[in-house]
Amino acid sequence: QGFVNAAAAVLDPGDVAVVFAPYYVSHVAAIKMLSAEAVAVPCVPPPAGRWTPDWSALGAALAEHGARVKLVVVTNPGNPTGAVWSRAEVARVISMARAASPGVWAVIDTAYRDFVHEDIGEASDSGCGGGEVVAGDSDGGI
Repeated sequence: QGFVNAAAAVLDPGDVAVVFAPYYVSHVAAIKMLSAEAVAVPCVPPPAGRWTPDWSALGAALAEHGARVKLVVVTNPGNPTGAVWSRAEVARVISMARAASPGVWAVIDTAYRDFVHEDIGEASDSGCGGGEVVAGDSDGGI
């Protein structure tokens, strides 16, 4: 429910929300329910097996949709991949989004952080210094 509320506060019909594929299907359902467009940016599994954003695809999606991008959704740790992105990776996503669409919001969904079986330190932190970021947690809060 927290994600739906955050998305509803940010998205108007016709706006664009960027999600990373493979993505949590309920996020896309909520975006579509709000008559916004979900644009899926692929993630790639490197040889080490950890899914990471396809940076060139993210840049292309942001360039194509520009100021229509109002929301970027990062699930960290990822569902369904289980990938954990570093602070630097999350900050890079947000920096790229802000450059393409000033005023963009980001939802950093950290609901699955308690299911990581290794020390991820600050990886689930947004790493972007506050501002226009909403972070969900495993307690259901925003």
